[in-house]
Amino acid sequence: MLADTGDTDQGTDLPRNWLQRGAQVARILWRRGLGPYVRSLGFDRFLSTVHRRKEDTGTQELTLPQQVRLACEELGPVAIKLAQTASSRPDVVPGEYIEELGRLQSGVPPFSAETAREIVEAELGCAVEEAFAEFSPEPVASASIAQVHLATLLGGEAVAVKVQRPNLDRLVDWDLRLLGLAAREVEKRIPKAADYRPAEQVAEFGRNLRDELDFEVEGRNTDRLRAAVALDEHVRVPWVYWELSGRRVLTQERIDGISVADAAALDACGADRDALASHFAASMLRQLLVVGFFHADPHPGNVFVQADGKLAMLDCGSALGVARELQTGVAKLVLAVLEADGQAVYEEVTELGVVTERTDLQLLRSEVLRLMGRYAGLDTAQVSLAALVVDLFRAISASRLSVPAVFTAILRAFLLTDGTCRALSPAFNFRDACEQVTRERIREQLKLGNILRELVRGVRDLDRYVHLLPRQVSELLGKAIAGGLTLRVDPVDRGDVVRRVDVMVNRLAYALVVSGMIIGASTILASERAVSILSAPGAVTFGIVGVLMGAHLLYSILRSGRL
Repeated sequence: MLADTGDTDQGTDLPRNWLQRGAQVARILWRRGLGPYVRSLGFDRFLSTVHRRKEDTGTQELTLPQQVRLACEELGPVAIKLAQTASSRPDVVPGEYIEELGRLQSGVPPFSAETAREIVEAELGCAVEEAFAEFSPEPVASASIAQVHLATLLGGEAVAVKVQRPNLDRLVDWDLRLLGLAAREVEKRIPKAADYRPAEQVAEFGRNLRDELDFEVEGRNTDRLRAAVALDEHVRVPWVYWELSGRRVLTQERIDGISVADAAALDACGADRDALASHFAASMLRQLLVVGFFHADPHPGNVFVQADGKLAMLDCGSALGVARELQTGVAKLVLAVLEADGQAVYEEVTELGVVTERTDLQLLRSEVLRLMGRYAGLDTAQVSLAALVVDLFRAISASRLSVPAVFTAILRAFLLTDGTCRALSPAFNFRDACEQVTRERIREQLKLGNILRELVRGVRDLDRYVHLLPRQVSELLGKAIAGGLTLRVDPVDRGDVVRRVDVMVNRLAYALVVSGMIIGASTILASERAVSILSAPGAVTFGIVGVLMGAHLLYSILRSGRL
């Protein structure tokens, strides 16, 4: 057991190493009434005996989902981001947790203006006064990863400067290490949890979070997304000032506007919320299904309405690209869902996913057909596309079909887009918008030029496989000859296979005994010395018994029909 010393870096709440961070995390969870879970994961070893005896009883009036939310807010950026990711997985996370985690606040007290200046100057390599005509010491927003300061460039342009919190890299590394440890414990202690591959999911989450901490990645994503929506007259993405940006500092064009979640303010300025919802849905669907690069976190907090009526999309750190083949597959899947074609949905899902030895395709097909049968024939207004996507998520998880992470991100973007559109206009029909853009994508795919490009790509792939196949066959035969080829047989009915092997071995042993008796009798009869020792009638009898036993073996084989 580790002693809970509570030692931290002087003047901060940051522990000195990951073990002390583990003790800090365990204390927070324990105090929030989550002691049983701390024990079940083995994290109580981070706590001293004194702390183990002091489980907080002052929060017993709160529900477990509320305790989890408060614990995440107190734990910081990794827990907050994990909770936000979990809240978009209704196939895994119960509804009461999703509802509570939706209230999660990532706002935290700001760090000092002096620290902000030090980080900016370290990243830019010059004094703040040399880079900006004005730099507000007080941030206008403060979150778990960064805070935002308003500034004015030397040329007069209004900008927003995003400054990362100090020592965040170390804290994230420690928390991801602890999270990986927890995931491995869950896999060991809860066999059913292995179906969701928690350790693999944590590794993917960690890669995405580290990208989000690199503001240069966010800047590149912002530039790419701005290019993706360049032809959209209703949506805009801010400019990035690269000469005043770095890994921990991002300087962007300042965007002033009203959050799409603030219905009262939008109504007060006369905004057409129905039209805004329609424009936003069309933009997101084109990003997903036509352009191939999309904003992966389009929740209401990242979308603002400007004075000119345009929608501004911010915080592009989680933007993702989609391969053309996946785009086409998702478009076909969406169209099949909209048409309630269960068989087509099943085929597209299996085409997009990866079938493993644990995948239950029969279960997937029956669940998809049942799901589509439930929605078939219903009026458009009666069908919630978000609810349908949630049900499809659950069917995929239940069947243990492995899907690429970007596919999960696409489905999450669909859910968030639907939620943002409903925040703008509760009566908005996202289904109709999906159908229009999806059919547009399919028609584009069927144009002659695209068909010819696909044919050329197919011929190129065929040529590559023709040259590749002989080498692969040669390598396979080489491994077989060298004894390095392993064949795995996983029979459906193992009991039947064991019984057959048992019968086969028994018959082989029986045949060896019979052969031995007949050969032995023949040897005895052929040997003069043997005859003198053992009478000839006895040897003959020994041989006859062997012949009768052999006849019985032959009869049993013939009767079984497996000669």
